[in-house]
Amino acid sequence: MSEAAKKISLEDIGERITKLRELTETSLSQIEDLAKKKPVETMAMSFAIGIVLGLILGAAIAKR
Repeated sequence: MSEAAKKISLEDIGERITKLRELTETSLSQIEDLAKKKPVETMAMSFAIGIVLGLILGAAIAKR
């Protein structure tokens, strides 16, 4: 392990988790607002993301 990885404290980890929680909450609220305003576009985007993730996971599993 590098020196930078060893010096991470529990307080730093707690701060990062708090920031990530805030980011996910704001992102989820923005996605919900978009879904209410433009349901067709949101569903199309979700479908496309699902296909891409499926292809990525399938390729990763096939390499094993």
